[in-house]
Amino acid sequence: MRLMAALVALSLFGCLPPPRPWLENAPSGPPSPSGDDSAASVDADDPQPTDTGVEDTGATSVPLQCHSLAFDDSGHVLVTAQDLGVDSLFEEQSVTIELWAWFSDETRSGSWLLAGLDGNQAWRLAIEVGELVLRAGIYTLSIPLPDDGWNHIAGVIDGENGEMSFFVNGVFSGRKSWSAPMVNEASDPAIHFGAWHVEGGSWPGGLDEVRFANSVLHDGGDFDPTAARPLDGWMGVWRFNENLENEVTGVASMGDNVRFNDSCP
Repeated sequence: MRLMAALVALSLFGCLPPPRPWLENAPSGPPSPSGDDSAASVDADDPQPTDTGVEDTGATSVPLQCHSLAFDDSGHVLVTAQDLGVDSLFEEQSVTIELWAWFSDETRSGSWLLAGLDGNQAWRLAIEVGELVLRAGIYTLSIPLPDDGWNHIAGVIDGENGEMSFFVNGVFSGRKSWSAPMVNEASDPAIHFGAWHVEGGSWPGGLDEVRFANSVLHDGGDFDPTAARPLDGWMGVWRFNENLENEVTGVASMGDNVRFNDSCP
């Protein structure tokens, strides 16, 4: 069934990636540069919403959502320890950071932050001069950029086994030995998406479903990045369904100059 859906999507969208399997009728493709989000909404305060002609059975249903996060020139998201319901984001020497990112000709050169923790010797997942880079402490793991389109990127820093690894679209893509420690001198470090600050240089592609944990939660194997996945074990999961809510805690993070597009992996 999944193969047939993929073949149909390929014939319809050409080189564009298909929507998520459980959103077969949702839009897909790159973020809209206009930032226009045409998702339908209902005013909960309207005592007489438009009659759809469908009998109201009293059962609620969650509408299908296919959204991703995009940044304007000075866009930026800030995630604090309070957003994750913990005392600190820097208590362990292991990290798993996963996300979907949209790559295009525009992202082939230059340097951008995808996600990272405050501090020059903490951790970060970034694009640096045409390479995909994972940094931890004084160590760096670099691999070539993936093909254009939506790609699932997972960076793993394994403090127990002394390794840092990359997985792209569920496939092992690079590993090197790593030695602790990561160092952070900030009293209350924060995680950043898209840029370190609001002074420009934001990631020009889209992001979707960012996941973070201070433990190793990705080791390749039979991992399927397109499947519906539980929240178990994760400290933060952001799906950007027209908000910046961490679905693990229900707390929304802070964002500046961001928008939600009708586009998803």
